[in-house]
Amino acid sequence: MVGSADSETVIGIVGLGPRGLVVLERLVWAARQRPHRSVKAVIFEPGVPGVGVHSPDQPDYLMLNTIAGQLSIFADFGAAGGRLDRLGPTFHEWCVTRDVRMREDRDAHCTERRASELDYLPRRRLGQYLAWSFEHLRTLAPPNLRIVLHRQKVIDIVALDDAGGLTLHGADGERCDVTHAFVTIGHTGRKRKSGDAFIDVIPGPVGCAATQTLLADVSAGERIAIAGLGLTSADLISALTVGRGGRFVRCADNGLRYVRSGREPRMLVYSRSGLPFFSRPDTTLTRERHKPVFLTAERVAMLRRRAGSLDFVRDVLPIMKNEMRAAFYLTAATLAEPASMVALRGQMAGAQEQTSIERIFGACASRFGPFDPDTLLRLSVPACGTGQRYPEWLLSFLKDDIAESRKGLAASPRKAALEVWRDLRDALRDLANYGGFSTQSHAFFYGPYSALINRMVAGPQKERHEDLVALIDAGIVEIFPGVNPDVRRDKQTGSYTIASRDAAVGDIRPRVVSRVLTARVDSSGVHESGSALLATLHAKGVVTPVQPAMGLDGVQTDSDGHPIGITGAVAPNLWIFGPCVEGASYYNHYVPSPGAPSRAVSDAHRAVLCCIDGVAAMQTA
Repeated sequence: MVGSADSETVIGIVGLGPRGLVVLERLVWAARQRPHRSVKAVIFEPGVPGVGVHSPDQPDYLMLNTIAGQLSIFADFGAAGGRLDRLGPTFHEWCVTRDVRMREDRDAHCTERRASELDYLPRRRLGQYLAWSFEHLRTLAPPNLRIVLHRQKVIDIVALDDAGGLTLHGADGERCDVTHAFVTIGHTGRKRKSGDAFIDVIPGPVGCAATQTLLADVSAGERIAIAGLGLTSADLISALTVGRGGRFVRCADNGLRYVRSGREPRMLVYSRSGLPFFSRPDTTLTRERHKPVFLTAERVAMLRRRAGSLDFVRDVLPIMKNEMRAAFYLTAATLAEPASMVALRGQMAGAQEQTSIERIFGACASRFGPFDPDTLLRLSVPACGTGQRYPEWLLSFLKDDIAESRKGLAASPRKAALEVWRDLRDALRDLANYGGFSTQSHAFFYGPYSALINRMVAGPQKERHEDLVALIDAGIVEIFPGVNPDVRRDKQTGSYTIASRDAAVGDIRPRVVSRVLTARVDSSGVHESGSALLATLHAKGVVTPVQPAMGLDGVQTDSDGHPIGITGAVAPNLWIFGPCVEGASYYNHYVPSPGAPSRAVSDAHRAVLCCIDGVAAMQTA
């Protein structure tokens, strides 16, 4: 009987992308530590196990936006918060053993070199690493752990009332009884409606076969539009330029020049917000994260005691702005007056009142120049970049941002200020997770402000911005004048007219294109979910949304990752991790980094110990 005292513990893992792989890695580790415990892992994954959206078959021009040295599936001391023997290599270590090379094809000599920890590598390499990691974990599984793989999706999970376990219903008819289950299905997206205004919403990541087929239908010289300025837009532009034989050449002034292949379409790019991403700055692995000056652990604990009534704008944002100013001026001091940095940090940390803090920052402004965080914390395009002036404003932004990224985090006070939002992500999690903010503030933080944070610290590598500037210069890409234009389709011709909504700007000429590619990644909430499993669990009331609004409808869970049902009851032997719980907790879509705290690892670690040892053992582990 499932769950009986003398039977093996049977753990289901539904979906084996990177998040499911982290669970499996912790399970292998725990089983190796407990040879007397009999465990069976039942995995349901229709695709290549481990890789998720990082297909090993995608083209090399689709790049990661995280450096190679900051990725690892295998937990270490920093990631799990305890002294652990790492079961496998980091991504970069794996690349070294396979002599992965980087081709400097933008330089005159097209030299090759071994990939370094600081390189942004092709995504397919990460996919290869993740696939290898799964097979490696299989070989490391001890005799007391059996791993069974079913190459299909799960479409339902049913509780076994008599035994206390769960039955996983596979899409191909397979049924499997388990004592515990993890749902780690990654990005689920939304169902596509036949009446969608844009018929060319890309069907998946740019590297997937369905999207590549869609792009292959775009003709050379065809006039198309791309809706979006984010990472997916950059991927689409790469696919339709470099992916068609074009290339970038480094010029004497260190800029880029685009050499056409003749197979490119003509691209009009527009955006609803008009706000571009900041590119990722150059860095080193020896750089220390920004240590909080104001949002300290004590301050977080004090604020957390007010959970449920915290207002992000009133209670948290002012502190984060102070942290941005601290990072800016501490970096500036290190560059200009290195000996003064420690004393300056002490002064900042000792300031108790905002008036004292302002006095210190005022003195810093006199020494190192003014800095206003609000110039970076934009939720809309500034007045100087509206209408006809928008393309010029965007081009200026891109060039300035490239220059700051080249300086690197250690030499750019502005980039150091932005990076605060990445370095203090765990502190933000502690405040936002599991009902930390009031209902209205929750919607603001997980809506427009979460998007802003992503633009600040989760952007592309600087080379993507260089590419866009070169393509604008070459006339391959045009930026539509203004933001959030009106897009209408002519039912007779099938063409689209893109026009300004601003009646006060009458001199913006409408553009006509043959198709619109919407460069966006749908969120992974419960409403109209692209996952049959999530839709079924929602329909049965096993899972409920954090908030009913689309985009804020991630799965509601408790602090351990158990879903909270429609009656308020918690499913104690079911865990849901990954993008579909965004809103219950903050920032759930990433591969862990070595040597740094990882919520993905620590959550999986606790849950796996709960499965194998029971709740009491988990609480004392």
